Order: sequence, then C-alpha cells, then structure tokens
Amino acid sequence: MNFKKHTIALAVGSAISLSNSVWAAEQSKTLEIAPITVTGEKINRTLEQTQSSVAVVTDKQLREKEDHSLVDVFARTPGVYNTSGNENWGIRGVPVSGFDDQGPAALNGAVSVFVDGAVQPNRALTLSPMPLWDVEQVEVFLGPQSTTQGRNSLAGAVVIQTKNPTFEPSLSAQANGGTYGERGGAIAGGGSIVDGKIAGRLALDYQEGDGYIDNLFNDEDANQTRTANYRGKLLVLPNDDLDVLLTYAHGESRKGDNSVVRQGDRIRYYKIDSNTDAYDKLKQDTVSAKVDYRLNDAWSITSLTANTDSDYDARLDFDQSAVDNQVVLRKQYGDLFSQELRLNYNSDTVKSFAGLYYGHNTNNFHDRLFFDDELFGTVKGDTTIENKAVFGEVNWTFAPRWTLITGLRYDHETNDTDVKADDFSEPGKDKQTSDAVLPKLGLDYELAANQYLGFMVQRGYRGGGVNVRAGSGHTSYDPEFTTNYELSYRGSFMDQTLRTRANLYYTDWKDQQVSVVNPDTEFFDVFEPVAVTSRAWKSRLKRTSASS
Repeated sequence: MNFKKHTIALAVGSAISLSNSVWAAEQSKTLEIAPITVTGEKINRTLEQTQSSVAVVTDKQLREKEDHSLVDVFARTPGVYNTSGNENWGIRGVPVSGFDDQGPAALNGAVSVFVDGAVQPNRALTLSPMPLWDVEQVEVFLGPQSTTQGRNSLAGAVVIQTKNPTFEPSLSAQANGGTYGERGGAIAGGGSIVDGKIAGRLALDYQEGDGYIDNLFNDEDANQTRTANYRGKLLVLPNDDLDVLLTYAHGESRKGDNSVVRQGDRIRYYKIDSNTDAYDKLKQDTVSAKVDYRLNDAWSITSLTANTDSDYDARLDFDQSAVDNQVVLRKQYGDLFSQELRLNYNSDTVKSFAGLYYGHNTNNFHDRLFFDDELFGTVKGDTTIENKAVFGEVNWTFAPRWTLITGLRYDHETNDTDVKADDFSEPGKDKQTSDAVLPKLGLDYELAANQYLGFMVQRGYRGGGVNVRAGSGHTSYDPEFTTNYELSYRGSFMDQTLRTRANLYYTDWKDQQVSVVNPDTEFFDVFEPVAVTSRAWKSRLKRTSASS
C-alpha cells in the first residue's frame, strides 16, 4: 500500500461530475497513458511485466466507457462471458460456480472475486451486478490463480480496488436515468481529518429500475431491481513506516423474477405468467483492516483481515406459472472470515513474498417448498469450511532481460456439512478433508523496452465438499485440479498509447466435478458412480486470444 505523506495526494481540489460532458472534458486534457500497475498477484508489476493473462480497467477507463457495474466490464473483456444481470458468468468458458450443481447453498466456486482484499460471498457474484462507483481499478485474471489466491480460483479471479482516502479534499457525484425506469445517484468524497495523520472517504450509490420483463398475470413489472451500497474508509498513518487502512462496506440488493418461459416448442422472452411475487434479496456487511509496516527499504510486512456477514432471502415460483401455487422460500446466513500475513521483499533483481493464510466460512441454509400454502418439504443444514495455507512467490531477474518466476502453495481444507433435514432424501452429515500442493513456474524474457515474451505452468485447484442439493443423499466429493500451460506476449507502442497482448494456453483438467442425474431419484448427484462408473471426468481446454 505504501502511503507516504508526500505522495498521498492523488486528487487535488474537488470535482463534481454530474454529466458525461464533464467526463469527456477530463479525458481531453491529456493524450498520455500512464503506466498501469497490476496488484492482484501481491507483487506490484506493470501491465507489460505481468505474465498472467489479465484485463485491467482503471478509474479513467471506467469513466470513459461509462461503466456502472461489473457487467459492463465483462461485456468487453475477451475470454469472459456473462448473462443479463450477471446471473451467470464465467472465465474461459468455465462458469463462476463450476460445471457441477452442488446446490444453491454451496460455498465452492471456480472464480473468486475480491473487493478491497475481502472475498465476496457466492450469492453476491450472481445476484448483484456489483456496482463500480468510486472504484480505482478492476483486474480480471483469466486462468488459474490458485497459487496466489487459493481456493475457488481454479478458472480465474477478479480483484477490485476502491478509491482510498487522500489528504486533499475531493468530491464527486453523478445522477443517471434511462429506459425501463432506470434511475439512480451516487456521491463520494473525503479528505484530511487530522493533517498528515488521518484521512477518510465516504461513498454512496443507489440504483433502481423496473426491468423489461412483464408479468401477464398481474400486469406488473416482474423484475424490478434495487441496489444500495455504502462504504467508508479510514487511513491512519501513525508514522512514516506504518500504514493502516480500515474499511466498512454495506450492500443491499433486490431483484424480481428474471425467468424465461417455455410454451410448447416456443421460448417466450421478456414476458412471464406467474402468480408468485418472486424476489431475491441479499444484505451484506464487510469490515477489513489492512496494515503495512516497512521494516526497511527492502523488507515489509502486510496483514489483511476481513470479515463479511451476508443475509440472503428469496421467494421463488417453483412451478413458474399462474396455474399452480408452488412456492419456495429460501433463507441463508453466511460468514466469511480471512486473515493473511505476508513478508515482502523487493530489490533490484528479486521481488518476493511468503505468507500464511487462515479462512473460516460458514453458511446456514433453510429451504421450504409449499404447495397451495401447505408445507410440502424442507431442506435445512449448515456448512463450515476451514482453510489453512502457506504460500509464497519469488521473481528473480537472474540475467539481463531474463526473469524466473516460481511460486508454491500448500493448502489444507476441511469441509464439515450437516444436513439436518431433507424431506426428499435422507439427512446427512459428512466431513471432507483435502490437501493440495499448488506450484507455478514461469520464465519471462524482455524482447525490447516494454516488450515481453513468457511461458508459465501452474496448477489450479478447487476444494472438495459435500453435495447439499435437495434429494442428493449429501455424499462427499473430491477436489478437482487443472494444469495450465500458457505462452504470452505483452507489449506497448507509441509511448504506451497502444497496448497489445496475446496468449496461447492449454489446460488439462483432472478429477473434474460434474453433475449427473441419478436415474433412481431424478435428483442431481456429484460424481454419481452409476452414471460415470466410479471415474471422475476429464477435460482439455485450448485457445488463443489477443487484445489491444
């Protein structure tokens, strides 16, 4: 983080931006493109020096492109796909939740999203479009990030950094409106609280809309949406060597029914016929503390502590019609705690870190199915995941233009699931423990100034667990692994006004977690022995990509 008193003033004066014309005026002031620093891999590098396949969007680009949410960033990022409202998205063809169907209460995924260092709950990744108001930078990593980020990053990771406090006053605001009842407003600002010692920043964003789906049953908008996000940050500089950044964030999101209805052989978009007031609601609170202590010019210590509480509530139209009255009521309460401690070293030829990680995740879930207001069945239980890891990385420039990249992570995970009630199969209690060694090895060569060619091999990992889907029998399943081989070129031209990237990768996926229908129960199982003859699935991914 390295907040110095003489470099902390990143914004001077105050600015109020209420229209796109102000943004256009800002971007016309300069034609130069400043160097982009990638921070998501815990070693600061320029974009050209970063061998991992990554798409970086700065705050300036967010304004220029008028990006309001992560959906907008995904829409123009090669190798990333997404659907309306971010309900489903993925990296390199791999869905954020993986290819298996572990149930709506599962804590495992294939992609992790971090906001200010705090990992986001699974529900936040698909329920909310994740607004980008007052965001400094978005980094979308394509390909495994397991050595650096650990669990749930087999296919990639998204790292979002919001704006930090400064000692100079700043103020920005915006109002927006659009079709289908879209409307909202946002404001952010801050400055010095104690000169040279304490600075603060606040950001608020509220958005709502009617959606474009009509409910023919009651002649109302079916998918009304509402999001509200509030964030406060406090920067404390006790002395020149110690930086403390405290963050509190509160988010609320609500959406209606975004179903697609089939009538015979015809699929009907944008119109539904439902007698249920369906909705999904999520509330979450995140607190985090990042502490950087500089021991000397080369050595430093970083501590990152984060905790997120989430409350998910939903009413779903189970029959998806106005004929029957079948309703699912769903409640989930989750908690994500993480503590990371790193020792960092930086010299002219070596950049490295070594770290310890501890994570404790819990989720309590309760689903109830009603037929004509009578309780037909229920599924209730809880999952606790404990994750411990030792990890590190060394980047060594052992000769002019040549850099060796080595990394290693040992990950230990325990998944303890207790399904206390399941009216569609037997309740189950199971415990899954797994260990993973996650290496990466790469070589980078500087062809010329700001021109790099590299090759990297690294292992991806997604922990095992217990199937919590209703009627599944709740058996445990093993971890899955990928080995990714990637050749990359990165370069910039014309005083860094043009940046280009090209990647060629091959991924070998073993012990793949997939869902199959049990022919006896017609429910989904993970690694059902009857369907796959006791063998896990395997896949291979191959692709080339280029961007500028």
